[in-house]
Amino acid sequence: MAGKTVISLGLGLGAGFGVGFAAGAWFGGMGMQKPRKPPLRVLITGAAGQIGYALCPMVAAGRMLGPDQPVILHLLDIEPAKGTLEGLCMELIDAAYPLLVGVALFTSAAEAAKGVDVAVMVGGVPRKAGEERKDVMAKNVSIYKEQASALANAASPNVKVVVVA
Repeated sequence: MAGKTVISLGLGLGAGFGVGFAAGAWFGGMGMQKPRKPPLRVLITGAAGQIGYALCPMVAAGRMLGPDQPVILHLLDIEPAKGTLEGLCMELIDAAYPLLVGVALFTSAAEAAKGVDVAVMVGGVPRKAGEERKDVMAKNVSIYKEQASALANAASPNVKVVVVA
């Protein structure tokens, strides 16, 4: 997984590689299809970690952006976590979230930030036993700096960013 893997769940993600799956249509009352908003691209850094892993299904279910907002998840983590990212992707697909249009997996912040509308930055080095918060923050500064630069260069001009440090 050198950089990016894309799983498209219906509306299409453009260039990329991966496997395509058809997503079920989102239906309102009386069996009529409601018009869909255009999907928002949501970046979750540290997606294979405990917080990211718990956050992804909530975003896919509409608990962050609303019950009528389709999303394309951009999941970013480090190369050693790619197996966990792929497992998370399979779980998201198996759950068949109606608002989840696509999932893209990344190990490169520069690639992950392309076209992102919302970024939730939760990835970083976890604090070890006996380590002070200031020590772990010093380690994480370079990680957040790289991700912020990638967002500045490639995200949507109106990107909304939340940092959990």
